[in-house]
Amino acid sequence: MIDERLEEKIFKNLSRAIMYILIGILFLIIGMVFYRGLDAITFSMLLNNELHGGILHAIVGTLWIGGYGTALAFAISLPSALYLAEYDRGSRFASIIRLLQNTLMGVPSIVLGLFGYLVFVLALGLNYSALAAILTIAIFEVPLMTGTMEEVISMVPDELRSASYALGASRIETSLNVTIRQAWPGILTATIISLGRGIGETAPILWTAGFSEYVPTSPLQEAATLPTATYIYFNEGETTLAFAAAFVLIVMILIFSGISRILSRRLEKNVAQ
Repeated sequence: MIDERLEEKIFKNLSRAIMYILIGILFLIIGMVFYRGLDAITFSMLLNNELHGGILHAIVGTLWIGGYGTALAFAISLPSALYLAEYDRGSRFASIIRLLQNTLMGVPSIVLGLFGYLVFVLALGLNYSALAAILTIAIFEVPLMTGTMEEVISMVPDELRSASYALGASRIETSLNVTIRQAWPGILTATIISLGRGIGETAPILWTAGFSEYVPTSPLQEAATLPTATYIYFNEGETTLAFAAAFVLIVMILIFSGISRILSRRLEKNVAQ
């Protein structure tokens, strides 16, 4: 038999090697995009739309669709997660909801894009528009956001709830003032993760928002995003614009992630106090 220490050492080294490989692949992808993107990006690109050789229309479209879609998903996910974790934790209905939630999380994004096209673009008559993309992205983000928030809320110690009840607080007051306050750093992280996932999608946006060379001024107009701009420009041979869009997208996601970490740490300190 293999010695337990040797077996543990082999497993540890194997796990470490896999981790290094994954980190290396990640840095290779980011490094390639940064290398090509820094060579392509200019301030003029950031301040002009496609008609003037820029990607401002895609940046604004990304912030519009990603921001409003995430806000809508947050408004749906937080009450849902609170209900599943606090009010109906072990019921059969909650188990069915979690099953449907996990199933929806595994649906390919292009299928959700097709759903958004059939329902929002055609059935509701929104046509290709930022609003149709916002609604689709919200549906795309809700399962991940709800599942993560539920897990975070469930980790709040029951002793805190019991202490709140002992002081005369109602269930809703305990949920709002104790549970959510304690879980807020994790809730914020779940929101930022979902935002990063939403703004990085291409298929649901192409099926619902279409593509526009102009900066959107209304949610009923077509809109471009950085992922769709990268896809379309690369296919059209405009590699300079494609790598510039990809570079800005990665920088945007890194900024959101950094903000999430900073805010989460500050909120954790406030919660601890």
